Amino acid sequence: MRKVEAHLYSSPSSPVRRKITVVHGMGGIGKTQLAAAFARNHQHEHSAVFWLDGSSKERLEQSLVEATKRLPQDELAADVVGSLKQKQVDTEAVIQGLKQWLSLPTNKRWLLVIDNVDRDPRSMAKDVQAYDLEEYLPHADHGSVIVTSRLSGVWQAWQEVRLGKLDDEQSRLVLENNAGKRLEGKRPHRIYTP
Repeated sequence: MRKVEAHLYSSPSSPVRRKITVVHGMGGIGKTQLAAAFARNHQHEHSAVFWLDGSSKERLEQSLVEATKRLPQDELAADVVGSLKQKQVDTEAVIQGLKQWLSLPTNKRWLLVIDNVDRDPRSMAKDVQAYDLEEYLPHADHGSVIVTSRLSGVWQAWQEVRLGKLDDEQSRLVLENNAGKRLEGKRPHRIYTP
């Protein structure tokens, strides 16, 4: 959490710049839980927080359309508002509308959490659900993005935070923190099962 905070909130006096952090590690290690805790702990520091499903191109596009539906209609272009009211939504136009909204100079403190981006963009020729995440991000140089992924080293221009296994002491601290109290007694012995 401290590494993500340090990257996204480097200094209050520094200019607002778009910052992207990729939280990566093996499945089940807690990437999504970390991103959710971060979003919950820092929601009041953002003008908007959007949770997006990045597990496939189709899911990401659906999430972006749903996020756009929650925006103030008077801050969107008329064609985007019109498309949102149609039975068959023009996904590309709506996503462009969201990107424009995120690019507004008066809207610099948003947070996107894009969860489960596990398809390698380098394999787009073979995997139709793989995509280039950068195409879905606004070109504005402000806002914050957290990406959770099993992939490492794919987005070299972005800050990466690797989640690994916890040792016994770290596990105890996490348990105590979540319980809100200190654990009493001896440390439990590990139990090995065949």
